[in-house]
Amino acid sequence: TAFVTVLLYPNNPVYTSPDIYALEGDTVILGIQQVNGGTYTWSPAEFLSCVVCINPSAYPTQNMVYTVTYTDENGCRTKDNITIFFDPMIYVPNTFTPDGNMFNDVFKAVGGNISSFMLTVYNRWGEEIITLNSIKESWDGTYKGLPCPDGTYVWKMRYAKYENDDIRVKTGHVNLIR
Repeated sequence: TAFVTVLLYPNNPVYTSPDIYALEGDTVILGIQQVNGGTYTWSPAEFLSCVVCINPSAYPTQNMVYTVTYTDENGCRTKDNITIFFDPMIYVPNTFTPDGNMFNDVFKAVGGNISSFMLTVYNRWGEEIITLNSIKESWDGTYKGLPCPDGTYVWKMRYAKYENDDIRVKTGHVNLIR
């Protein structure tokens, strides 16, 4: 005759914070939504401030998936993942007012995680008004030194992800109001 004692413990899952979209150069805090007794181990260790902390800082330079392994007081283990994405982020406004009041006086795109950028603005007849070759450049609503009339102008933008130079093209319009 033999006896075996089997102990059953409740499942103790671990949940990370939601996936994160970051900009190049950001430091991201990885988080766990619940904290119970036990130990936490993050992997891979690359770009992490601490692999055994509950909320380590991560500073990756590319898309990265981190896994946290939680071991409770009973030795039971569970895992969860968090992904950091570095997708290009670009916002292009649809209206600007170059009236000299220092509010919304120029048209420009805002964003990050891009390696190259070009935005060309056209008038209603398809004539090229200006080409911006950097996301830092802007258009002041003039053409050949003269103010452009109120109206809708079409733009075409080409940009590339900084990770792999994947070229993307977008088009849209901007309203110029004086």
